[in-house]
Amino acid sequence: MGRHARTLTMVVAWSALSGCAGYRSAPLDVDRPLRASSPVPSPLTFDEALRIAVERNPDLVALRARAAAVNVNPPPEPLELGAGVDSDERWEAAASLDALSLLGLGTRRAERALAFARRHEAWMEHHARAREVAREIAEVFAVERGLDSLSVPDLSVDAGVYVRAGFESGVAETLAEATRRDWKAEADRRSAERASNHASLVRLLGLPPGTPLALVPVPEGWPVVPSPVPAILIRTRADIQRRVAAFEVADRDLRRAVVAQYPSIVLEPAIAADPTTLFGAVRLRLPVGAKSEVCAAGAAREAARSEVESAILDALRDAEQSRARLNAAVSTREAAAGRLGASSELFRAVRTRLQVQVGSVMELVLTADSVVDAARAHREAALDDARLRVRAASEAGWPSPTP
Repeated sequence: MGRHARTLTMVVAWSALSGCAGYRSAPLDVDRPLRASSPVPSPLTFDEALRIAVERNPDLVALRARAAAVNVNPPPEPLELGAGVDSDERWEAAASLDALSLLGLGTRRAERALAFARRHEAWMEHHARAREVAREIAEVFAVERGLDSLSVPDLSVDAGVYVRAGFESGVAETLAEATRRDWKAEADRRSAERASNHASLVRLLGLPPGTPLALVPVPEGWPVVPSPVPAILIRTRADIQRRVAAFEVADRDLRRAVVAQYPSIVLEPAIAADPTTLFGAVRLRLPVGAKSEVCAAGAAREAARSEVESAILDALRDAEQSRARLNAAVSTREAAAGRLGASSELFRAVRTRLQVQVGSVMELVLTADSVVDAARAHREAALDDARLRVRAASEAGWPSPTP
């Protein structure tokens, strides 16, 4: 290869490398999520918890990075350069380029529109996860409110006194011990629910495990379940927004397929050893069989359209079903609270009667068992009510943007 050809090759290589981005080292630090981060407010309100979750939740941080990873400025058709020598040992250089692509015409505009639609779809994935995180945080606050509302009944029974006095057999004392263990199991279950609730919130906020958190109590009946309005559901339901974004991607993909049917012009200018002599060629690139791609993309767009309509109908159905389940849960909680109150009153009445007159302590022990059962049912109903209330509110569009 002659000196001129080598020089041209070096110039081409330098031009190509000058437009490249370098690699930046960023090693993985697996211990970073376990280290203490900046402090959080204490006690923590629901709005503050949402703000911290958006900033620190690793799922949301990753989805924002995924959205940024969608290149909305795809490069044009590559510019091909070549250099060499002919049979007479004269050096020559040639280039090959798509004229329409360099002018911003052809498929480039459609490719950019498709890239923007895909980035929007990626952002919808972020917003969908953000709403899921908001619902899960709201459930934590609602469950905490439900646990705080649970009462601790007085179940003190001294069956041993009656056994030692000869009024009852040892079975009464055994049953009283079983009742105490049942209540301890219920107390442990409440503590486990609170610990699990705390661990869920710490994870949602992206904080290290074991981070102490105190919550600002939410009022009873929070959140208020709004009536489902189709216009609000379409704007707030993440599943609908994802389907809408998928339709936009399918529509832009169809446009790209339509533009790809058009011919493109390829220019191939060249220069020989004599700089005053130019030659080259013009080629016309004709897509073959591109119509089938258009038909397939059109069918995909119609499928995406139907999926949007299906998601809207599903959202309205889910909102109605969740409201119905919540109404049933409210009735169950009220009935459980009434049963617990009645059982506690009966226990106190039987214990008072035994203090003033002779009776069987077995009746008191059995009544204490009913109080434990009623307390367990009340706890289950209260937490079920809390979780279903948050779900019903979320599926009805809460929290919704201010008009």
